[in-house]
Amino acid sequence: MKAIKTLLIIFNVLIGLTVIGQNFPTATQLADKMTVGWNLGNTLEATGGETNWGNALTTQRLIDSVKAVGFNTVRIPCSWNQYANPNNNQITAQWMARVKEVVDYCIKRELYVIINIHWDGGWLEENCTVAKQQENNVKQAAFWTQIATTFKNYDEHLLFGSANEPHVADATEMAVLISYHQTCINTVRGTGGNNTQRIIIVQGPATDIEKTNALMTKMPTDTSPGRLMAEVHFYPYQFTLMDADAGWGNQFYYWGACNHSTTDASHNPTWGEEAWVDEMFQLMKTQFVDKGFPVVLGEFGAKNRTNLTGSAYALHVQSREYFLKYVVKSAINHGIIPVYWCAGLGELFNRNTGAVLERGTVNAIMAGAYSSSGTVNCGTSDCKAVAKGHAYTNDCNTCVLGVDATCTNAVDCNSVVGGSAYKDDCGVCVGGTTGKQPNTTCVKDCSGKWGGTALVDNCTVCSGGTTGIVPNSTCPQPCSVLVNDTLLCVAGKPTLTIKETGSFTWYDKETGGTVLASGTSYSPTINSTQTYYVERILTQKNTFGEVDKTGTGWGDNTFSNEDKKIKITVTKEVTLSAVQVFTTVANTDVVIRISTSLGVQKGTGTVLKAPVGKVKVPLGIVLTPGEYVIDAVGTSDALFYQSEKGNFPYMVDGVVSFSYNASWATSWYGFFYNWEIVQGKSCIKTPLKVTVNPQDSICKITSEVEYSANQNQLYPNPFSNQITIQTEGGSSYFVFNAQGKLVLEGSCISGCSIGESLPNGLYQVMVSSSQGVHTTSVIKQ
Repeated sequence: MKAIKTLLIIFNVLIGLTVIGQNFPTATQLADKMTVGWNLGNTLEATGGETNWGNALTTQRLIDSVKAVGFNTVRIPCSWNQYANPNNNQITAQWMARVKEVVDYCIKRELYVIINIHWDGGWLEENCTVAKQQENNVKQAAFWTQIATTFKNYDEHLLFGSANEPHVADATEMAVLISYHQTCINTVRGTGGNNTQRIIIVQGPATDIEKTNALMTKMPTDTSPGRLMAEVHFYPYQFTLMDADAGWGNQFYYWGACNHSTTDASHNPTWGEEAWVDEMFQLMKTQFVDKGFPVVLGEFGAKNRTNLTGSAYALHVQSREYFLKYVVKSAINHGIIPVYWCAGLGELFNRNTGAVLERGTVNAIMAGAYSSSGTVNCGTSDCKAVAKGHAYTNDCNTCVLGVDATCTNAVDCNSVVGGSAYKDDCGVCVGGTTGKQPNTTCVKDCSGKWGGTALVDNCTVCSGGTTGIVPNSTCPQPCSVLVNDTLLCVAGKPTLTIKETGSFTWYDKETGGTVLASGTSYSPTINSTQTYYVERILTQKNTFGEVDKTGTGWGDNTFSNEDKKIKITVTKEVTLSAVQVFTTVANTDVVIRISTSLGVQKGTGTVLKAPVGKVKVPLGIVLTPGEYVIDAVGTSDALFYQSEKGNFPYMVDGVVSFSYNASWATSWYGFFYNWEIVQGKSCIKTPLKVTVNPQDSICKITSEVEYSANQNQLYPNPFSNQITIQTEGGSSYFVFNAQGKLVLEGSCISGCSIGESLPNGLYQVMVSSSQGVHTTSVIKQ
């Protein structure tokens, strides 16, 4: 029940926020551009943390390699549940920031990106049951509200995947799965911005092609037509996954009509070769692609049978590469986007350096993706006259091995078809026919724009450039005050609550005026539209981290190494006031430095000729949301080091977090302690207009409210005595007043009338049924 109440708060915030951003391409138009993809597998979905399954931390270098070999789409399997508060489904700011960082690595290289809710402990995909339906829809809505809000301003290069491989066995479980997808779609669309048109991918039962063809006979509904895709996976078991012969059948080591073994016939395939691949993909083309729903082959691949040796292994490698080439070509021929599953740990790329480890595999995939020929035939020599090779003739009529980045039918950033111009890190179109060279020294300005000119003014406000804010040398500035209930559908006594930390005073006039209240909330009686003024009067100081150091221990002369630095994640503007260190050498010049993750210095703190012992280093550095690192320079081995005191992360939830720059080096961080930070800032009075308008379209008041695609209804609205809930099958209802307090709840079998005891006013009604979770505003008068 607690989760239901939390969800309504989310829905309240979302009312009226649907804003259509840029004009996105349809799913079909986008699918034409998403040629071939790669999975960042066993990484951001790993139980226990990103590196817990043996893969390295993902870096820009790795993503650059993925782009360079020819992949133009990256699927990022993501875990969320292990990073969320189980009481309210709130995902930690630190994890959201890390996912965003990896997404940005891809977006920076103009790759298409898919993020999903992966296995994630199995909370969704192992529970497509009626018993778990209501609970899981609440969590699905909560997670997607946070994910979608974080990425709402991203363009069409980012796609959302509702789930991963949901376990479904029959029509009943299929209906539950559709409700999970429907909740994802409704929630994402409700966050507004570019999410009103973002492409959303929904997964078939078990992402199995034959099950999907039989059970997923309809797609969920969507308010943005033509912007859904379906997803299936492809692992013909005996060739791709089976790891031991069985009484019912053997492993297949070889694949393809011309790759059968004459000496190991018991491991030749007896099914699942070329014609069967085409048959499976044709099912998806008929079921979805031909109806305007492109299909993502979200995972495909085949084990490398390293248990084989000699000619058997050589034939297996040849078979595996041919399988991948054939699957990619057949998928594209059927309007399906192939995305190769890469588990890491030495597969395809070195995850630390980005080096290509399986060039033959990469060449096979690229030959399937970019060959101008419509077919793949393993019995024909390639265009370089290599038998069973992977060279191919591309659309530029050039025989290449691997990918030719200069050959494309796409329009480059200089409007040249097939051109090679691209945007550098400054967002400037360079290369090709532009005559411009890339700018390698470009950095982001304070607004996050590459090569931008925005600067932090004397009021510590990011201004100028593309921000639309005029630099100001007079402080303070107006506060960014976020409140509930800025629109009322009827007169009443709402509680206006500021969603920022700090102390506030409420006034009735912009200058002078009467003090109406103090604190973060105010409950005036409002009969008509009214403007109030809010002023933050104090900042909030926090001291955190280890509070002391002893004089025992040892120094370290390699502190400037990357793995010895501390990573700072800022999600809300904060000032680092000071930090303490312990020096071990007399007359030491202590210099502390804060830099962005790209090496741009934000500020320093210095104490000259410090004595041995505790030293407080003043900083006074304002950090806006982003990633930073802190290190020391010129200190040699003078700073005291105490590993057992490094109990990170230090954090103020939702504001700032200090963690390790290298996750494996958890014992190297005893240099700094007793951090002093300040959040918030004094500000001038900020107007807050509360509008009373029962006719406003945002209130969505009609004579009858249809709240799902299956004609479930609430009526009448407005109502004077009772309101009737009509639903197909059982449902639960929850009624909240204008202050967000639960005032009525219960269950309906098929229909019920409620609300007779409620006083007149505005309410939110939430109905949870097999069709999903739906909310609407109603008025009793």
